Amino acid sequence: MENYETGSDLNDLISDVSVKFNNSKVSQIRCVLLHLCKFRIIEESSKILTTKPKLNEVLHLGEASVYQLCYLLKKILDALRIPAEVVLGFWKKPNEFYHNEQYVINHSWLSILLDSKFYILDLYNFKNGSVCNIRENAEGFNEFYFLARPLSVVSTHIPSVIDLQHVLPPIDPSIAFYLPRAYSGFYRSGLKFRNFNNALTRLRDLEFFELELNIPVDVELFTLVKTSKVTTNELSLCQIQWNNNKKIAKIKAILPEGESIGVLQIFAGPKGLQKHFDNIHELAVVIPLYHTGDYKPSKFIPRFPTVQSQNNDLYVRQPQTNKIIVKNAYNFEIDSYPSTGLNSGSGLMNQDFKIVIESPSGKYFKMTKDDPSKPFGTFAANIKCTELGLYRGLVIGDSGNSWYVFTQWESVPGTVTN
Repeated sequence: MENYETGSDLNDLISDVSVKFNNSKVSQIRCVLLHLCKFRIIEESSKILTTKPKLNEVLHLGEASVYQLCYLLKKILDALRIPAEVVLGFWKKPNEFYHNEQYVINHSWLSILLDSKFYILDLYNFKNGSVCNIRENAEGFNEFYFLARPLSVVSTHIPSVIDLQHVLPPIDPSIAFYLPRAYSGFYRSGLKFRNFNNALTRLRDLEFFELELNIPVDVELFTLVKTSKVTTNELSLCQIQWNNNKKIAKIKAILPEGESIGVLQIFAGPKGLQKHFDNIHELAVVIPLYHTGDYKPSKFIPRFPTVQSQNNDLYVRQPQTNKIIVKNAYNFEIDSYPSTGLNSGSGLMNQDFKIVIESPSGKYFKMTKDDPSKPFGTFAANIKCTELGLYRGLVIGDSGNSWYVFTQWESVPGTVTN
């Protein structure tokens, strides 16, 4: 397909594709899609235009709207005798704040029938992998949106005609609108919702949002809270906890002071790659959050990536907020669990595993494990924080030679309030 430019005759393209890939409809679709990805997509602010393309003009300019490219794609597939239909609908964009049911026709995609099954092809999202923070290939394509299963996009793509949803039984658009938005990273990383409740997204006074996801052992998550004014990791807390030898991500989030709406963004990718607080992973989930009532300025503890200490997953039970009050005693509790689950080698691997709390002056407070005979458990210490500054949680590296910071608390003047 490299030989064809945007101005090439589409009839030549159709003939070439039908001959070279006569035995594979999927390959034919992909070839046509890759060719149309060479065209620049004209960005539209909100409601898209549904003007049919003037072929000569599109070929000459090398650009078209998303609807026009979908229209051309359908016409080419018609010529290749592949059943397809252009779908107009509402796409929940990752960075937008949709908090009211306003079904603006802001997007277009295709439904394609192959082997008696319907699939979804989203040309825009396939071409623009950056929408979901795709960095894994040079072209920047998001392969998830090439012939996706209809159920996997039902939370983000709401067709104007419900029959084009191709889900049985069909999901009412009002329900689909309020589903948490699951993007390509959710399915590529094998995540599953464990206990999502929409009511928890509507925060009142000092409440915080909480969510649990089932997560594979070789996957890690990164979270951000985004509003119209700020994007930060400090207002969310993502930790791994194990239950019945199953890995669970427990996520908490709040909105910043003075902001009543925002979104929680969850990113997912291979474990061990996140080495700092600049996200590198693929977008998996977006959850709208709302807040009303009183607000107390607060932030969660940072959970620093510890790539040199990967053998155990740590869960900070308490304290989970980033500030502690000087001259007060605190119970520090941290759960540890083998990061690959329990197996015959877990006990030996964790024989010399240690966690300590370091004071601002460098003094180490030893944390005691509740049952030293087990390869998992809770490390605890009651510490009176007499110094101002940072108290840091340190974990021994997998090599057993060095300490690494996995979290910290800022000790500040003040009084403890409920």
